[in-house]
Amino acid sequence: MYKCLVKPKISVIIPSYNSAKYIKECLDSVIFQSLKEIEILCIDAYSIDGTIDILKSYKKQDDRIKIIFSKKRV
Repeated sequence: MYKCLVKPKISVIIPSYNSAKYIKECLDSVIFQSLKEIEILCIDAYSIDGTIDILKSYKKQDDRIKIIFSKKRV
């Protein structure tokens, strides 16, 4: 599990709606960047294809990830 102990320098915003097919690749790309002082804001519009489960799984492993639910599709 990755714990960020410093204030983030960058916010990465990832909008999603039914993105299960691509969200892992997207999150891995952000997580494995050399800059670690980031926050990852995943904004999901109540996906129904498993995207939310994937986001929650990643959040358990990395506390830089925040999941925000939006009523509007982004």
